[in-house]
Amino acid sequence: MISTILVGNKQFSVRLGSRLRVEKLDVKKGDLWLGKEVLAIQKDNGEAVFGEPFINKAQVKARVVRHGKAKKVLILKKNRRKGYRRTLGHRQLFTEIHIEALSDSAGQWVTKTPKKSSTEKPKVKAKPQKKLQKSKTKTTTKVQATAKKTVKKRGS
Repeated sequence: MISTILVGNKQFSVRLGSRLRVEKLDVKKGDLWLGKEVLAIQKDNGEAVFGEPFINKAQVKARVVRHGKAKKVLILKKNRRKGYRRTLGHRQLFTEIHIEALSDSAGQWVTKTPKKSSTEKPKVKAKPQKKLQKSKTKTTTKVQATAKKTVKKRGS
């Protein structure tokens, strides 16, 4: 099941077990965060449900993994021919979350991904190919030297 959620005025498409970085949330590390702004749900059978703007009873449970700062973004200001230059830096705060459970429009929670059916054949691993033995005799090629061309000077 895939859900599209709204966090911090940005939309994210999430699955069970996915990790994502969102704008800083006021939740402590290790606590559970409940997202109630679910925009759309696509079930495993292909059925899709869309909200107007949100789906009632649909929620996302996520565990806060960590808080941090993103890489620095440099801001350069310059006016040509005036000697005006300014450099600023900014590091955006973020919260990394791990999706633990999703609920559908009926309010039923999905906490595990469905297992593949046992009727499918297991994939067979390819056997490594044997290395070819290198021949012990060396092959050499002769390079023929080419004669240099003489250049005549004009006018002298």
